[in-house]
Amino acid sequence: MEDRIYYREFECYHSPPKGKKMKDIGHLYYDLALLPSQKMREEYRAFLMECGRKSGIRTMDHNKSNYHHLCQFIKTLRNPPESFREWEEDVWIKHLKKWMLKNGIPSYMERVSVYGTVSQGETRLIGYFRRFLRFLQPEDVREEKEKDIWELDKLDIPVKGNPIHYMKTINFTGIHQHQLREEIKAALYHHIPYETIGTVQGEISKMRRFSNYLKEQYPAVESCRDIDRELIEDYLIYNMTNGQTNKSKADNIYKLRSVLTTIGKLYGYPHLESIIIQSD
Repeated sequence: MEDRIYYREFECYHSPPKGKKMKDIGHLYYDLALLPSQKMREEYRAFLMECGRKSGIRTMDHNKSNYHHLCQFIKTLRNPPESFREWEEDVWIKHLKKWMLKNGIPSYMERVSVYGTVSQGETRLIGYFRRFLRFLQPEDVREEKEKDIWELDKLDIPVKGNPIHYMKTINFTGIHQHQLREEIKAALYHHIPYETIGTVQGEISKMRRFSNYLKEQYPAVESCRDIDRELIEDYLIYNMTNGQTNKSKADNIYKLRSVLTTIGKLYGYPHLESIIIQSD
């Protein structure tokens, strides 16, 4: 099998954007020979052909730079596996972030939502690699609310969407602690029928921030059950000194309180319902 995939082989190449003139780029290609093993090339070929069915040719061309970065990263590994499936996603991402840091490539970027809230998220390179790694995994047959990424149209509850800024998914993968992630998922499942999706997304952003703090400062905490007032007071000090606007600081605590209160009621952790007081 040839190690090159030419753009003209992608299904999207034969359906160019309507009303836009494009120069012929069918001769351009992805070079699979940049990957170290035949199995990796086969896995990436399958991913690219699937993307070529679902994405536009401009996206395919843009993502080639991400592919080249990944190939450069894999080349630096001392003993790379034969297949991408041999390592867990977290292991791959950990190695990639180390490589990015060493090469001066940021692994996080600041994002401003359509509602004006500011959050920190992973860069496009990491997101692209995650999509590839998840493409290789078997189909997830679990109930939608048990997954770490929810497709909103598959939930069995009403969703208050925004007709202008339509959101398709809710992503919980940024919550590092497994039990904490499950607790947050349960709380937000109860919030969705009563809050707009923009509000729910804001809550996830604040809980992701809280999860990052726990990972760095309280690594032994895996569940909301383990959160006490002393921990919250430490987090309040951190929140007040991190350089955000006063509005963002207040919103961080308001949404954290909302989610923790719901978790307390659902899981029988009564101390959570009053762990953040009104004056905080």
